[in-house]
Amino acid sequence: MLRTHRSTPLLLAAIVALGACATGPSAGVRALGDQPAFAQGSGHDGSEDSDPVILDLADDHAPFFNQSVSFWAKAGSNAEGAIYFQDDRGRQGNRYARLKLSGRSLLSYPDGRPFAKGDSILITMTVDPSNRMLFEMEPTGLRFSSDRMAELRIDYSEANPDYNHDGVVDAVDAGIKALLAIWVQEASEPFLKLGSVNFPEIDELVARINGFSRFAIAY
Repeated sequence: MLRTHRSTPLLLAAIVALGACATGPSAGVRALGDQPAFAQGSGHDGSEDSDPVILDLADDHAPFFNQSVSFWAKAGSNAEGAIYFQDDRGRQGNRYARLKLSGRSLLSYPDGRPFAKGDSILITMTVDPSNRMLFEMEPTGLRFSSDRMAELRIDYSEANPDYNHDGVVDAVDAGIKALLAIWVQEASEPFLKLGSVNFPEIDELVARINGFSRFAIAY
């Protein structure tokens, strides 16, 4: 079962220690403008946790402009879809999540058939209705080329800044922010942490993905 908070003193101490260690290049957190270094192949870094802590949106987050987006992706052509929040006039505001494909991203249909140039498929991205920072991607089982994986960007500026839900926003939360990553879950399998890049200055995470399932911002 997924849970959205941990608050034991032992865990908090461990988070602070990890946050202190997460300042070098190996932590996957880079300054804005640095070249992102994404994991290749499977797209995950081998970290596994059946119960990661998934972030929540803040209670007062901006309303959604759209909670789902569907778009056609065609082999040989670029394509993208995005989910947005509303601005203060109810119009399209800041972007929440964007999925972008190049013309060479599509590899195979969910049934394993390869894409030929000109083939197309309808892609849908939907936010979690319970306000967790979790996304469903469909059709499940769609695969992308390992050398032209799809790019997923998620903005977490509307997240609840009290990441560990202990009632205060403090140095512990700052340490957690440095550890945030995009995680993937396929069917009933455990969550795996992707080789994503965290841009804390602009509250954005970026990962290249090689297939569809569920994606979340977690630590």
